[in-house]
Amino acid sequence: MITHVITYSTVSNVSGVAANVRFVIPFLSDAGVKSAIMTTVVSTNNLETPIAPDQGDSTTPYDVGAVILQPTRALRPGLIYETTGEEFLHFLCCHRYNTTTVKSISRTAARSFRCPAGGANHDHISSLNYHSISVRLSQMRGGGPSPGA
Repeated sequence: MITHVITYSTVSNVSGVAANVRFVIPFLSDAGVKSAIMTTVVSTNNLETPIAPDQGDSTTPYDVGAVILQPTRALRPGLIYETTGEEFLHFLCCHRYNTTTVKSISRTAARSFRCPAGGANHDHISSLNYHSISVRLSQMRGGGPSPGA
């Protein structure tokens, strides 16, 4: 049974799959190509059982990364999350970063980009079209930007 997954040496594999997806579906953005790959991976091994570490315990997402690539499935993904760079910039604004800070982080923001006036719109955080989970905490904890920054 093969259950060992190597996540650090897969860069060339992912690059090859991405190039293939780009060739077959040329209209996808970079975010679309990434989404096609990430939404078609599997979390089971070749015996259709959950991936397990060498010790036999159950795994966490930190053990297996984005799990096992399915290059052929990525060519017909079905579900695509298209996300623009500006959506990520607004996401940072919602986390109380100001326009100057967001522009210095991104270095590619349009000159006309501005964080929304009147404070953060927290609806924008939950509407970011990205395959992830966002949890809103009731108060800021250490390490993040200070309110009003």
